[in-house]
Amino acid sequence: MKILIKALMPSFGDLILATGPLRLLKEQRNNPKIFLLTKFPEILQGNPFIACVFTRESEAFSFCYDEIIDLSMVNFADEENITFNYAHLLDIKWRNPWELAPQIFLYKEEIMWAKSLVAKQVPIGKKICVVHPSTHKFYWEGRNWSLEGFKVIIERLQNLGYFVIEIGKRIRSTKISDLSLIDQTSLRELASIISLSDLFVGIDSGPFHLAQAFKIKSIVIFGPTEPYSRIIDFKFSSFIRNESLTCIGCYNRKGVSNLNKCERGTIECMKQLNPTYVADEIERMLKNPLYFANKNIAYLQQLLQNKNKKLQKESYYMKYTNIHKEYLRYRKGYYAFFRWLYAIRPKIITINHFFHKNFFKFRAKNKKP
Repeated sequence: MKILIKALMPSFGDLILATGPLRLLKEQRNNPKIFLLTKFPEILQGNPFIACVFTRESEAFSFCYDEIIDLSMVNFADEENITFNYAHLLDIKWRNPWELAPQIFLYKEEIMWAKSLVAKQVPIGKKICVVHPSTHKFYWEGRNWSLEGFKVIIERLQNLGYFVIEIGKRIRSTKISDLSLIDQTSLRELASIISLSDLFVGIDSGPFHLAQAFKIKSIVIFGPTEPYSRIIDFKFSSFIRNESLTCIGCYNRKGVSNLNKCERGTIECMKQLNPTYVADEIERMLKNPLYFANKNIAYLQQLLQNKNKKLQKESYYMKYTNIHKEYLRYRKGYYAFFRWLYAIRPKIITINHFFHKNFFKFRAKNKKP
C-alpha cells in the first residue's frame, strides 16, 4: 500500500509536529509505504518511517498511490492541539498525548559536529541554554517579543550559570549572548545543537518544536496562540504569557487562520509583557521544579473547566435549537393545513351549493306514498 502525504505547510515547525502521527500511521496501517511532499525535506532525513520525500508536485504525482492525504487541510487555528488534528485526519488511534510526540533523526556526523562545537566554545561543567528571540516578520510578527526583553532574560540566565547560545534566521542579535549562531547554521545543524542543550527559551516557533522532539526542557513566551495547541508534553515544556489581557490566545479562540491579525491591532499581548516579570518567572521555574509542574497543572485544570462550560453551553444551545425546530415544524404543518383548506374552499362551496340545490328534489322524488 502506498500513501502520499501532502505536507505543504508554510513553516517547518508544523511539519515537525506531524512526524509523531506519521510514525503511528506506519504502525497501525500494516506497514504502508509513506511518500511525503513538503517544502522542508531536511526535517525528514534519516526518518525510517518515510519511504521517499518529494519537494515538487510533478515528481510526487509521477507515481500511483492508494491514498492521498493533505495535512495542510488541518485547521491550525483550532483550539485543539495541532498534533491531535493531524491524528484525526490520518485516522489513527492513541491513548496518551506523548505517543504523538515528534521525532527528529540525526546522523552520527551531525551529532559529532555539534559536540565538537560545544567542546570548543562551552566551558566544562556549564549548562547550555538555547535562546530563540524572534522570527522573521514574514512568518509571523505577532509572535515576536521585544529584543530588549530577551536581553534581560539572557543576563538573568548567565547569572544562573548558563552558557547562552543565540539562534535564529534573518533576525537581529541581542549581542550579549555567549555565542551567536544567527544565520550561521543549517536546519540540521540547528537541530543537532538543540539536541545537546539543557534548556530552551524563546517564542512559539520551529526551534521550539525541535526542542520538543528531543525532549529538552523549554520555557516559551506565548501571546496570540494558546499553549495547549502547540505543547505536546507539559512534563518538559511550560509557558509565560500576559494573563491580564482578556484577548490572550485570540488566534485559537476565533478558530480561523488570521496570521498577523490582532483583535486590538496593536499586539498588546506581547508589548505589555514585562521583561522583569518574565525573567523572574524563568528563574522561579528553574530553581523550583515543583512550581514548573504546578503552573502547568493549574493551566490544564482551567482549560478543562472552560471546555466543560463550553460543552454545557453547546448542549443547552442544541436542546433549545431542537425545540425551536420542532416548533417551526408544527407551525409549518399548522399553516399548511389552513392553506390547504383555503385552496379547496371553492370546491367545498360548489359541493355545498349542489347539495342544497338537489337535496329537496331528490327527497321528493324518492318519497314513499
